[in-house]
Amino acid sequence: MVTAITALPYILITMPPLLWYFMRTRNIFVTSTREIKRWEGLARSPIFAMISESISGVSTIRSNDASQYMKRKFEEYHDTHCRAFFGFVASSRWVGFRMDSLMFLTVGTSSLLAALFSERGKSIFLEKFRNGASPFIYSSKVHVTFQQVGLTWIR
Repeated sequence: MVTAITALPYILITMPPLLWYFMRTRNIFVTSTREIKRWEGLARSPIFAMISESISGVSTIRSNDASQYMKRKFEEYHDTHCRAFFGFVASSRWVGFRMDSLMFLTVGTSSLLAALFSERGKSIFLEKFRNGASPFIYSSKVHVTFQQVGLTWIR
């Protein structure tokens, strides 16, 4: 962000709403993910308990011909666990889409502002470049912004 702010300080105008949206999305994701992971842990423990019961009581299960019953019971526990796990996957995709949208807005607004202010010569590099900043400076700013977004936001 330092490179983006150095090349185009007007990008600071767009940062407060974007940071507000990021923090709001992050808070929603963290609280919901914490609860979903708790549900997943609760749904996972009966699976491990049943595996332990099945291993220790395999002779009893076979002698009473209860293998189909145990299989149905295991499938129910596994389905419950998969619902919780896919809830976590869905919430991760939800936040990934939001962060991609935020990255698009950040790069889009900075590129738009760079194009507007380089045309009008309102750049901080006005002394070095008569017609505004060099396109190389703006393209390096966009490149660094893409890199920062890819490194700091979790999918």
